[in-house]
Amino acid sequence: MNILTAKSAGFCFGVKRAIELVLEQIEEKKKNKTDIPIYTYGPIIHNENVVSELKEKGVGVIEEDSDLKSYKPGIVIIRSHGVSKEIYNEIEKAGHKIVDATCPFVKKIHNLVFLALICVVICLACLILPKCVIYKIVVLRWLRPEHTCCFDYRVRISQ
Repeated sequence: MNILTAKSAGFCFGVKRAIELVLEQIEEKKKNKTDIPIYTYGPIIHNENVVSELKEKGVGVIEEDSDLKSYKPGIVIIRSHGVSKEIYNEIEKAGHKIVDATCPFVKKIHNLVFLALICVVICLACLILPKCVIYKIVVLRWLRPEHTCCFDYRVRISQ
């Protein structure tokens, strides 16, 4: 029986980057001889072996929906698949420093979805109230005169 291993077996770029960021924080903590706790918000990646290894190195996992203020202020590393803006705000309000390990490709998608939602809301507002202040400010000043829909504008400039 032959067993073949794919050339690209292993973690993707975003996951490798997230693990490297956690390891960098561990090394920095050792180098500076600080007792600042290091946490990940949820498991850093979906791999129990990696999460266990990081736990052995002193990295805690903050479970989703837990009270962030119940954790000693420290460094919270955002997992590779990201979290919502509300979670970033909650982490900062609880006095933690954020290290964002969100995969850049995932972050790009999050930003595109956010922009699309803004465009949809603006378009709906312009359809309902075409002579309102939003229309005058956003459509007449922000958009080119030949465009009537901000979503259409966003699609055209991204091509």
